[in-house]
Amino acid sequence: MALWPDISGNSINGVGEDRVRQPTPVYWHAPESTAHGRLQLWFYGRMTPAVLEARAERMIATEEPVAPLATATADRSAADWTQMVKDAARAAGADAVGITRVQPQWVYDGCVVAQQWAIILCVAHDWNVLRTAPADTAAAEVIRQYGRGIRVAKSVAGFLRDNGRYADALNYYQQAIPLMRKFGSKTDVAKALNGIGQTLLA
Repeated sequence: MALWPDISGNSINGVGEDRVRQPTPVYWHAPESTAHGRLQLWFYGRMTPAVLEARAERMIATEEPVAPLATATADRSAADWTQMVKDAARAAGADAVGITRVQPQWVYDGCVVAQQWAIILCVAHDWNVLRTAPADTAAAEVIRQYGRGIRVAKSVAGFLRDNGRYADALNYYQQAIPLMRKFGSKTDVAKALNGIGQTLLA
């Protein structure tokens, strides 16, 4: 608790404010730029064999290239694109998937999102492993699922690029919860909140 800042994330992000504004980064951004940066650095320093192995697996996924953009553009209806993207996401390993238009108030202050659409890809954690927290097995599970989410996002981006549609596999640029709430049923949102939300921008 000695590393915990005096200000809460709620205060940083405007609890009680009347105006709508972009969210301010609290965690998982450049540590030197946030009030919680020292806490984040402490977390990074918690290295155990299980965590190191999971991070190595995630790094492989992070460094995998995304397919190049095809020169020919496929012409399909919005309904066909929606179904094809969802099918591609599930085939790649997503447990839930949704598509929504990007809203500027969801994008973190200081980040730029030029794309119109967000494809939200969710992968679930293994609850029996998560419940071992604070053991390192829980941390390793979270890291592995981030790696799986990255692979799913790159696979769907590759599918779109193969069809001549530009897409980026991105994360941390937007708040996940509003995106998840926007795209689907309560069941889908419950799946998302029990896992990792990976954002694909197209």
